[in-house]
Amino acid sequence: MKNNLLTLFIAFSLLSNAQPIYFEDFNSGIPSGMTLTDVDGMTPASTVITTTGSFAAATILNEDCAGSVSWFNPLGTADDWMVTPAISLPNTSNGINLEFDAIVFESAYPDGVEIYVSTTGTSPSDFTGTALYSSTPTTPGPITTPIPGNGENDTWTTRSISLTPYVGQTIYIAFRNNSNDMHVLGIDNVTVSELLDDNAELVSSEIDAIIAGNRTVDITIKNIGATNITSLNIDWDFNGGPTTPVSVTGINLTTGQTHIETISLGTLTIGGPYSFNSTVTLVNGNTDPDMNNNTIATNYNIVEMIPNWTMTDSYGNSITLHDELVTKEK
Repeated sequence: MKNNLLTLFIAFSLLSNAQPIYFEDFNSGIPSGMTLTDVDGMTPASTVITTTGSFAAATILNEDCAGSVSWFNPLGTADDWMVTPAISLPNTSNGINLEFDAIVFESAYPDGVEIYVSTTGTSPSDFTGTALYSSTPTTPGPITTPIPGNGENDTWTTRSISLTPYVGQTIYIAFRNNSNDMHVLGIDNVTVSELLDDNAELVSSEIDAIIAGNRTVDITIKNIGATNITSLNIDWDFNGGPTTPVSVTGINLTTGQTHIETISLGTLTIGGPYSFNSTVTLVNGNTDPDMNNNTIATNYNIVEMIPNWTMTDSYGNSITLHDELVTKEK
């Protein structure tokens, strides 16, 4: 789940050397520059978005986004379009990439999204040919076992699409929900950027647990550049200790792919906050052209494990408090 700090982080990243071209986070609703077309004209049955129309401002998992309904009364297939304003792509030898975050409101009824590009206009008739990306579900709900590409995930997931064939042109990008009787699709953080060589982003540094004992931190690094990443150099320090360098080899990350590097912190006792800092220093042996998104500082508080207290309920069953709480957390 993203938060306001992440949104600010993205905004600052877009002001750096990453060569941003277009960005929209829907934090102020759907901007007037977007063209919305409701082809299906159907009435939503969902309580998430209740107004008839195309994409509308929505909040899913505490995130402001653009949402589209495919659960109607009577039942039917959505045909909703959201089109960006004109985006002028530079005539560059670097790659151009579209990234956006997608989510569905209900995993058993996962909406999909289709992405089209036009150089002529914003009407659905301007978007011809095969979609550049499609996750429109082909299996009716409810879906008990998710199928890759058959609808989006029920957690925010970043999708990445190459726009390099359109360099030097002015384009419009269409997001289409064409799902049949699913529920709600969410779209957020639409970003068009010029890809630079050897460009990585340090996404997160997550501790494996916040209880006393041997702890590790997973550092997630993402390739947001034009070239494959085959090696990384990382510096990290913990709680004021010495800086430890890590050399990562044996990887081959294409654009949009991530790598998780696990760091051992040793045995931690109850207390905190413990500070953990990590920085990607080199990519493929070269200095990253955009160092603004290469560092993350995180604090962890270590707490006592839930006591292993056992009692007998009124039916004579033995109940362990630790097991009950852990089960409820899941």
